[in-house]
Amino acid sequence: MCERIFSTAKDKGVQQKELAGYLGVSPSVLSDWKIGRIKPSVEMIDRVSDFLNVSIDYLLGKTDIPSPLVIPEILKGVPVAFHRGEFEDLTQEEVDSLARIAVELKSLRKE
Repeated sequence: MCERIFSTAKDKGVQQKELAGYLGVSPSVLSDWKIGRIKPSVEMIDRVSDFLNVSIDYLLGKTDIPSPLVIPEILKGVPVAFHRGEFEDLTQEEVDSLARIAVELKSLRKE
């Protein structure tokens, strides 16, 4: 888990000192996490996930998807025919584009 925290932070260009400041701990606490001397609390994992904008499940290694898709209300219950009926195969950008199209189509119908 800690390996994923630090690799994700590195990928996002977040310095250990910056993460420690956000969490309100000294950089030595993060060093202790890194070498396995101590493990972060659930609260700390939650705060790290917020700061790095990834899911807790991703940090824990339960999924390889960094953050879950946010499905706009207008698309809930709408099957996606060209993606096996699931949004999970799409990126968040693609889902957002589909939502914009759905809003546009709905507005045309009201005229």
